[in-house]
Amino acid sequence: MHAIILALLLLLLPGGATAQANYTKTAELQPLRTSFNDLQAVLSKVSALVTTANSGAQVRREELAIKSGAITVTLPGHQLVQTSARVPNRIDALTYSYSASDHAKISRISIDLADYRRIVTVEGPSPEQVDAIFAVLREDLQVISTPLGGTSLRIFFGFPAIWLLMAVLGWCGAAWYSEKAPVSLAISLSAVFLIILLVALPIDELLSGFWAVTGEPSLMVRYGPHMSFIGFLIAVVGVPLMVLQLLPSQTPKTALPVSGQENTST
Repeated sequence: MHAIILALLLLLLPGGATAQANYTKTAELQPLRTSFNDLQAVLSKVSALVTTANSGAQVRREELAIKSGAITVTLPGHQLVQTSARVPNRIDALTYSYSASDHAKISRISIDLADYRRIVTVEGPSPEQVDAIFAVLREDLQVISTPLGGTSLRIFFGFPAIWLLMAVLGWCGAAWYSEKAPVSLAISLSAVFLIILLVALPIDELLSGFWAVTGEPSLMVRYGPHMSFIGFLIAVVGVPLMVLQLLPSQTPKTALPVSGQENTST
């Protein structure tokens, strides 16, 4: 009788004999600046793989939450592109959540993409299925990732970098003014060029940890007018400096002694 009661308690209590141990894999990703189509391809592949792995299991939740500034849109399923909802043309955060019943081989998938962190998690009682889906998900997201970006890099390319370049410009500019050394002029022009880049370009967006757009994510396409304006500023600043370098130096001439005249002493 006591054995039967003990068995019933083990079955009813959380974490009892029927509970399955979950296997979890998590990874942090590099910055991603991509398009909706690229993200949709990754989401569709992951959804197809988990549907095959969890054949017959009940899906408890599958949804997307996207954010653009202060606006958050929640979508059922995994469709980011082919949806009737009004999705913003640019998003700066995305969260994909999937959960299934306890008997499913993959019980949970989480994709959290934002400026300050990018984390993927796959969890389930089947280590083989978790490893397979995790490897595909991580590899596909790494293909569209970039090594540069994030809050820490943007902090460096803010005021610290500008002050450092201003100091270099002042030091090399003074050296060129006094010595007319071509190296000092070249360094000064480079510092001016970099300062213009940091001030004129939208660094917050160029070095963001994550964003996705509906169209072409190429920087040359999206920021063509910015590049043209920067080229104009560089020409305005650089050409006068080059002209000054080509001007003859105003070195005072020393009077030469007249031939035939000698100093005599008495």
